[in-house]
Amino acid sequence: MWGYELAEFEKELIFRRENTGFVTDLKFVKGLNTYTFRLAPSPFLEPKKNELFVLDVGAPVPKEDELIEVEVTRVEKVFKRGKHFLVKLVSDWKKLDVKEILGRRPIITYEDFLEIVIPMPFKKLEDHQKVAIAVYFASTPPLGVYKGGILGIAMMREQTWYAYRRLLSLIPREFKSSKSKYYYSHYLGKVERLNLQRMRPQEISVDYINPTEPTYFHIPQALLNCETKRVSSFERYLKEARGAITAYMLQYLCTKPTLPRERYTVKKLEEVITDVKLFRKLVIPPDMSFVQRVPVAIARLQLRDKPKKEDMEETFSVWLDNYEEMLRHVSQPYDFKEYYKLTEDERKLYNLMVDLSENDLVKRSVLFSAATKIFDRITLDHLLSELHRKGFIIITKDSDYMLVSL
Repeated sequence: MWGYELAEFEKELIFRRENTGFVTDLKFVKGLNTYTFRLAPSPFLEPKKNELFVLDVGAPVPKEDELIEVEVTRVEKVFKRGKHFLVKLVSDWKKLDVKEILGRRPIITYEDFLEIVIPMPFKKLEDHQKVAIAVYFASTPPLGVYKGGILGIAMMREQTWYAYRRLLSLIPREFKSSKSKYYYSHYLGKVERLNLQRMRPQEISVDYINPTEPTYFHIPQALLNCETKRVSSFERYLKEARGAITAYMLQYLCTKPTLPRERYTVKKLEEVITDVKLFRKLVIPPDMSFVQRVPVAIARLQLRDKPKKEDMEETFSVWLDNYEEMLRHVSQPYDFKEYYKLTEDERKLYNLMVDLSENDLVKRSVLFSAATKIFDRITLDHLLSELHRKGFIIITKDSDYMLVSL
């Protein structure tokens, strides 16, 4: 077991609940003609090695990582390879919400995280700077068929970096492994070209610190004007908060908010693209999927199931405040059109989507039926990713597509 303070739901599942947990090791066993699985107290802890659940033939199959409570009809003790195992036959199960089993709120709340933890290394931080840092910590669940996570761009002085990396050290080391389901990384100066879709983690969050070349991003973090405290004045407090922060992170990472309302998202995306175009030149090209990712991150930090309208408003306010501040400090911005013009294949696909759309909505099944006659699957996936990144489409909660009028 990891050396951290257990989140509240983990305590509940480990010490007070039986036959309840997160589905892991889900496998179809041909000899049994059914599925077996184990239950873990969280996606971050190992399941009991001596306990195996077997689905009764015909019972519904749960999803990997789903939090469930199972109905056990029979238990058999099996001795194998010198060890005793409990094999439990499952006739049915029900899906649970993490919040349903929480006895109380986490030790650290969203407000504490913004107002106490994040500002620790700094003499002063503006609200939009605090939220931008918090969004990177939050990550996001997968967005339709695309990987979850947040790509950040942070601009700061060298002295600020020394303090900021102390803050990043609060992220548990297990999440800094590319084998983890939740992966956090950062790069100072260089831009690492990652093929996110081929990576193992479900969520991938990368913070690019003072990148030396353009790269797409979801959240700008303008920290150029921040004065920092002496490390000796705050490091002890960061260490003391580490356990509680880890528990808070584990709790919010198990929260999977749904995407914001599509029509409202399209409206706000059209507004923000108009605002960005007024800058004429870009500091670094935004990945326009931020309009869906950032509100979800803000809702997740507050352990909510879906973003509220105020999360959307906060997203654009925070994003534009940070972006404008970056623009004032960058002497060589980049041409907007260079990063958002469509290639010939992207335009061909977009025009096809327009033809297939009904009220600006394109069903994924309809699109793939038509588009795979023109493009191979790998090319099609890449083109859709580019249209999404450039703000020509958004992903719906059903993994369909909605067109954006530009």
